Amino acid sequence: MNGRKRALLIWAGAFALLAAAAFILSMVLRGIQDGEESDPGGYIPYSEYDFFYEPDWESALYERDCYDEYLQHDRTLYYTDGALTRAVTESDRASFPEDVLFFEDYFASLEAGDSKAYDALFDPAFIAENGETPDFTPQMTYGRRVERVRDVSLEGAQEAVFDLRYKFFMNDGTFRRDVYSDSERTIRVTLGYVDGKLKIVSLQYYTLA
Repeated sequence: MNGRKRALLIWAGAFALLAAAAFILSMVLRGIQDGEESDPGGYIPYSEYDFFYEPDWESALYERDCYDEYLQHDRTLYYTDGALTRAVTESDRASFPEDVLFFEDYFASLEAGDSKAYDALFDPAFIAENGETPDFTPQMTYGRRVERVRDVSLEGAQEAVFDLRYKFFMNDGTFRRDVYSDSERTIRVTLGYVDGKLKIVSLQYYTLA
């Protein structure tokens, strides 16, 4: 009788352990499913593979809750020419060539979320061939670097080739979907004069950094 009771107790204990394990497993699976719908990290899935933050079409950049955190990132533009790298600051802007200061307008258009101002930086022929840029929200970028690759002269026209690099803070994917937050991809930018004004005449994207 004691042996039979002991066996029953062992079976009961084993059953209780299996039931507890099954309950825990069901909760884990439910948590995974919930995580796919609303990730606690703030990412909203746009497709099976792409994850970006939810776009905020209503608020100006300075009105966002994350704005103070964004300001903690280094948003200075750094210019490299050969072995020399310098920061473009307000106090010495005049010492930089026009084609370097051009990129201040590039980033200003992104922070403003102004697709028209962004397209205005391009050769109209480029826009005609590639189409206008769709509307995008104010973009938060940092780690801004531009490196002079070479200056060229084609049929009397002067062009400057740069490698442009920057990262997104909380990328929402409305402007660029080829990089996630806090990652970068080199862009080869060619600038030239069109009707006397400096414009982007060519863009080429390189592999992910």
